[in-house]
Amino acid sequence: GYDSLDAFCADIGLPTHIAERWSRFGVSGEMKQVFTLLAAQRKRVAEAIAEFESMTHVGVEDFLRERGLI
Repeated sequence: GYDSLDAFCADIGLPTHIAERWSRFGVSGEMKQVFTLLAAQRKRVAEAIAEFESMTHVGVEDFLRERGLI
C-alpha cells in the first residue's frame, strides 16, 4: 500500500495532475479494471515463481511461457 495517491502516482511514473484529478473525482471505472488486472497478474506471477522454485529442473523462460505469463 501507499500513504497517498501522490505517492502511488509518483512510484509508477504518472504525472502529478493525475493524482490531483483522482483525488478530486475518484479513479475511473476503466482504471479500476486496469488496476484489478495488474493485481491479478502480479498474483499469477508470484504463484508461478513459487511453483517454479519447487521444481528447479525446469528453465524459467519455458516455465513462464508454458503458463502463458510471457
